[in-house]
Order: sequence, then structure tokens, then C-alpha cells
Amino acid sequence: RLGLRFPDESRRPLVSQLVQLPVWRTVGSLMRSDWARVTICIPALPFLPLLLQLSMLHQAVRIRRGIYRNSQLRQVAPTSPDGEAAAETMEGGRTASAPKNIVLPKQLWVTPSVNKALGEVRRWDWLSVIVKAYILSGIWFAYTICPLCLNKFLSWFNDYLMDAGLRFETIVVITFVTGVVAFLLPPVPGLTVYIFGGLMLSGTCPQGFWWGAMY
Repeated sequence: RLGLRFPDESRRPLVSQLVQLPVWRTVGSLMRSDWARVTICIPALPFLPLLLQLSMLHQAVRIRRGIYRNSQLRQVAPTSPDGEAAAETMEGGRTASAPKNIVLPKQLWVTPSVNKALGEVRRWDWLSVIVKAYILSGIWFAYTICPLCLNKFLSWFNDYLMDAGLRFETIVVITFVTGVVAFLLPPVPGLTVYIFGGLMLSGTCPQGFWWGAMY
């Protein structure tokens, strides 16, 4: 028998060791930011009523089966004055001290895990979250609608320049300026600008299609 002894740190669970790593601390701080919360909440918001209904059904089944009948865990309601989730555990007839505002798990409408998550959500800075939600929604709207509107505008602008009777040199300058301005706009895709310039120059070049394509 080898008299090997391992340090206490090796006996700790692997999860608790990973949590102490700097990278996980950084990830945790990022996940607690309002931007991360908004990024998760916006796609999940349409499914929230269904998730709450499933949690209520799950809680009803648990209560019906009597799972909480001999439960030794009491959770603090999310409306506690200190705003922090806590628990009271009874071991061997002795009860640990806990806040007065406590509820039994069987008194909840949803499961204890969902109730804890709702308590965390209630403590968010909702003014900051809503402002950032409007910002992200505006960015998504711009990247979705702007390419469609740009296609319509460039199609009309193409027909307008062809019917205006301008000189080819003037059309080249207008096409170049339009392309530069379009490329400076982040929501504008480059493919649309390339197609506009190719159709415009090849269709209005006096020397023909191929000379206009080379321009």
C-alpha cells in the first residue's frame, strides 16, 4: 500500500474547481450583463407563456403525487425585503435560522427552480434592459428591412438614370458616389451594390456591353 495523500483541493468536486477559474468568472460576469440578458430574453419571450404553463402543470403533478409532503426545504419568496433567495433546512429536528417571509414549495404556483429564476428576473434593472432591447430590435430591423428597401431604390434609380439622357461620364461618377455611400452604411449588402453598378454601366456605355462591364 502506497502512502499517497492528495491535497484537499483534489477532493473537491470538479464543478467547484471549474467555477474558480478566471475564464468562468469572466463568462459569469458577461452573462449577468444587461446585453446578455436582452440577447437571451428577446428570442425566448414568445415561448415564455408556454414554459410557465408547463412549469405550473409540473408543479400541480408534484403536489398531486405528494412529493412535497415530507419536504425539508423551505424557500424564501421572491418578494422578501432583502431581495435575496435563501432557504431553511431542518436536520435532526433542528431548524436553522431563516427570514420570516418563507413559503413551502407546495404553496408555489410553479416549480421551485422556476420560482427562483423568476425571483432573479424581478431584481433586474428593467429600465436598462428595456432600453437595450429597443436598441437590439432596431439593429435587427435595420439589417432585415434595409436590404429590401435598397433593392427597390436602386431598381428605381437605375431606370431613372437610363431615362435621364445623361452623359456616360456623369453616370459613372453618380454610380461611383452611390456605391461609396452605400458601402459606408453597415446594413447595406455589397452584392446589391455590385449588381447595380454592373447593370448601370454595362447598360449605358456607348461602346457596348463588354466595354461597360470592364468599366
